[in-house]
Amino acid sequence: MEKDDQQGGILRFNGVNESPSFSKKYAATAKYNRKTLSMRLELEEWMHDQLRKLYNCQSEDDDYNVEVDVDVLLAEEKSEVRFKMLQELLHGAKESPESFIDELLIRIRKLENAPLKKGADV
Repeated sequence: MEKDDQQGGILRFNGVNESPSFSKKYAATAKYNRKTLSMRLELEEWMHDQLRKLYNCQSEDDDYNVEVDVDVLLAEEKSEVRFKMLQELLHGAKESPESFIDELLIRIRKLENAPLKKGADV
């Protein structure tokens, strides 16, 4: 076993050459059950669409240049802190972000209450 510092700290077994994307995909499927993965994907797609609206992105080339990290929001326990984090992050939005933030926090709570591990909902 060796640590490959040139590949961003990826731990590899001697003689095995896995791509980093494969390793991340495997870790995600091992960590979450399908229902939770589906909920998360829906949340991220919804966020993308809403952020495009908030920043008045007209074409596919337009970008909102904001990254909402769901894991950071999930790590914070207090809704008030989550709300303030999102307000600060979205301060440059063309439209008011208040309703987006409210809906996002509701969706984050649903994701937070979803079963995390495989077999947890059996």
